[in-house]
Amino acid sequence: MTNNKPTFKVNKGGYNRFEVDNFIDDKLTEISILDSRCNIYQKEVERLNLEISKLTVSNKKLKSDLEEAEFAYSKMNRIALKQANEIIQSASNDADIIVKEALSEAKIILSDIQSLSQETLSTKTVLKERLIKLITNLDQLEFVKIPELEWNEDKNK
Repeated sequence: MTNNKPTFKVNKGGYNRFEVDNFIDDKLTEISILDSRCNIYQKEVERLNLEISKLTVSNKKLKSDLEEAEFAYSKMNRIALKQANEIIQSASNDADIIVKEALSEAKIILSDIQSLSQETLSTKTVLKERLIKLITNLDQLEFVKIPELEWNEDKNK
């Protein structure tokens, strides 16, 4: 569209009618083209506004879903942390119980070993005393000397 002022030939009684009619026809065609473009642009604006509305609704839904997911994640995280702490506490308690039982068993075993050691020492002392008596008895034992007999000599010949 041109902003220049049109110039028409002047005829008797006014401007040249054909030039003015052509100019008006050109301007009407230009207006029609611009009007078509305007309608196209208006439809495009309406379509884009509708798409914006849909995207806004979708965006709100996504934000809501994200908030729900974050809340669920946070809740699950708290639950998992609580369960982990409970498991650790339970394991610690179980370990304490196991250690106490092991110490108790170890005390019993050490007591049994001490008793066996004392019994062994006592048995050793008794055996030692008996061995001393046996050695004494063996030392006191006198053998009868057998005289040398001739019949023994004959056999050797």
